[in-house]
Amino acid sequence: MFQVASGNVGSEMIKRIARHRDLELVGLHCYSPEKVGRDAGEIAGIGPIGVLATGTVDEIIAAAPDCVTFHGVWPDLGLYVPVLEAGINIVTTADWVTGYHRDTNHRLSDSRTESEVLQAACLRGNSTFYGTGMNPGLAQILTIVHSADVADIENVTCIESVDVSCHHSARRGPTAALAARSTIPKCRICWNWAPGCSRTVCG
Repeated sequence: MFQVASGNVGSEMIKRIARHRDLELVGLHCYSPEKVGRDAGEIAGIGPIGVLATGTVDEIIAAAPDCVTFHGVWPDLGLYVPVLEAGINIVTTADWVTGYHRDTNHRLSDSRTESEVLQAACLRGNSTFYGTGMNPGLAQILTIVHSADVADIENVTCIESVDVSCHHSARRGPTAALAARSTIPKCRICWNWAPGCSRTVCG
C-alpha cells in the first residue's frame, strides 16, 4: 500500500495499515515539502516505522505498490493518471467519485471530462479507481433508519455533503487552486469532528 496525503484521514490510514497483518505500507506521498523525508509513523504520531515520506509521482510508481490509498481533500489528476497507467490501483474515501466533484464532471482543456480521463488511464494500465465517499454507506443507512416512523414514502433522495474548511490541511496541495473554481457557497456549519478544530462555525 502506498498512502497519499497525511492529514486527518491520511494519518489514520497510516496507523491502520501499519497495524494490519495483511497489509504493508511501502510509501507515503506528501504534498507539504516540510514533511518529505520524515518517517511516516512519526507524521502519524505512532513513532518510526521505517517508511520515509516522498513528494513525487515517480517515487510512487517506482515503489510498485499493489494499491494507492488517496485521502487528499481535492482531486489530483496529475497523480491519478500516471499511477493508473502504471497499473497501480487507487482507492479513495474522498467525496468526489470517478470524476464528479460537487455534482459536476469537469471538462479539461481538451474537452474531455475528468471521468473520461480516469477511465482511459485505467484501460491503458489495466488498473482500477474506486471511490467510496467520505463516510461510505453512512448517509444511506441513516436515511433508512430515519424512515422507520414514516408510513408512506414516495421518494428518497440522499445527499452526502461535508464542510472541510476547518481541516488543517484543507488548503494544501492541489486544494488551493481548485477551491477557487468551486461554485458552491460555503456552508455555515462546522461538524467540529476534525482533530484540532475548535470553531463551532466555519465559513
